[in-house]
Amino acid sequence: MSKRYARFLTAVFCLFLGGLMVWQMLLPDRERSDVENRTLQQRPALTLSSVLDGSYMEDVEAYVQDQFPLRDQWTGLKARTEQLIGKRLFNNIYLCEGETLISKVDALRTALRRRT
Repeated sequence: MSKRYARFLTAVFCLFLGGLMVWQMLLPDRERSDVENRTLQQRPALTLSSVLDGSYMEDVEAYVQDQFPLRDQWTGLKARTEQLIGKRLFNNIYLCEGETLISKVDALRTALRRRT
């Protein structure tokens, strides 16, 4: 690989990452994901105490993960890909024949509930 080509690839990669960052910043925050049936992390408030104790960066990480552009499409693609390779357990839910969904039962938890 020539030095010129390596620089070109580096520039394309940096432009891609920069474009993705700008795209994420321009998109309005979503409050809820109907696909995942949960509320999404909102932009955290920047305070000195949150920066010093490290909670700000943890909140930013959760925010970026939840507000990632085309998140629903990426998670759908992941689920379809896993189905194609034969995976049948998704988040403790079994996908059975005829698109039947069955919740995974933890035997120990069930036994403990019966005793109480």
